[in-house]
Amino acid sequence: MQQRHTVAKNKYAIMMLPILVILFFVATMYSTVKIVQERGNWIVIGTFNITLDPVFYKNDISAYGTDGVQHYIFAIGFTIIPILVGLSMFMRYKMFYMYCGKSLLNTVTFTLGTVHIPFLILMGWTDGQDGQRVHFPCAIAGLGLLSFYMIVQGFCSIQCIRIGKVSVVQKGFLLFSVVCCFGVAIATPACVILWIKMADSFYEWLAVMCLFGSMLAFYFDFAVSSDTAFDRL
Repeated sequence: MQQRHTVAKNKYAIMMLPILVILFFVATMYSTVKIVQERGNWIVIGTFNITLDPVFYKNDISAYGTDGVQHYIFAIGFTIIPILVGLSMFMRYKMFYMYCGKSLLNTVTFTLGTVHIPFLILMGWTDGQDGQRVHFPCAIAGLGLLSFYMIVQGFCSIQCIRIGKVSVVQKGFLLFSVVCCFGVAIATPACVILWIKMADSFYEWLAVMCLFGSMLAFYFDFAVSSDTAFDRL
């Protein structure tokens, strides 16, 4: 009985990982935007005060992490977020291993997916203006790796549906994951291209929100997964 109780606690904690990713992203951006808006929508770049558009999504996300207190909130937030994403990736890897056994596709996907972590952390701690030579490539690499991870996760879900020991309900949620993974993997790069080409930050916000929002698919997968998938944690 005690072992089953521990397994249940582990599973509920794991289910919260994708939710925490979304909550930390929202909290990070809300806090930094709020600070900038309260002081008059201006930020410090070098020795200059730059005025931002009052509509937050018309400004680059990085503009809210350039200086002062909001810089440290932005940096800490984008340190915690990729770590939580990495933990979610590990749990999903473990879940697929339980259902399908050893899979080269699953292992390679998990390994490459975790590479995004240092890129997003470095992006968070470098100034999006004065440190643009580091910040921007790290942002593109981090988002790109996450997009790649999502599309391959779609194939992992298909593999699990085909050969995995899963119930009808689990297959249904895995199919939902396939739709989410493929949709986000297409939408995110498209939005990034539009952002760069049209110089419209709305597409940057949309790309990032789609990417982190897609973690909801992981939540449902964890929720309907077998308890034994996490019984050794």
